[in-house]
Amino acid sequence: MVLKKKNVIIAGLVVALGAAVFVNWYYTKPNVTATSAIGESSDKQTINNLGDAQYVSSTITGDSVQTQAAAENEFFAKTRLARQTSHDEACEKLNDVVNSADADEKSKNEAINALAQLAKTIKLEGDTENLITAKISSDNIVIINDSKATVVVNQGVLNDTVALQIKDIVIKQTGFTSDNISISEAK
Repeated sequence: MVLKKKNVIIAGLVVALGAAVFVNWYYTKPNVTATSAIGESSDKQTINNLGDAQYVSSTITGDSVQTQAAAENEFFAKTRLARQTSHDEACEKLNDVVNSADADEKSKNEAINALAQLAKTIKLEGDTENLITAKISSDNIVIINDSKATVVVNQGVLNDTVALQIKDIVIKQTGFTSDNISISEAK
């Protein structure tokens, strides 16, 4: 009798787990088809992510929007790659000084301090970018040099409110004054 109750309970849990997996799959499958509310209602369009913004009334064609978005993504990718390359080169040169047998202790200590500052700057850039992305929902890049920060955002995103939000985030993260923060749009 005890064995049968355990088997029934286990079977019930397996069925419940299977149902949960099916419901999760059903509501998160990547290609959901939706009926367009604009124009002909019989047209079907594929939506990759529910909630993604779509142009409703625009003079920009779909191809030019995709071209502009691709160019902006390419700009941000190239800029991030260039920034990462320069960080890597600086780190490599500083590590060479630290590991050099010819360098004196003062040089090694300065290189260690510079490495620590570089690591702090890299983390600060990444954290600031993530906070800005969360706030304005747009791709951006933050470059910090000495006591100055430069923020570049997607074209068409920047307005007075967004600029104030970005400056507030950068000031809180870095401690820089607003005079040392520049914000611009990608061209």
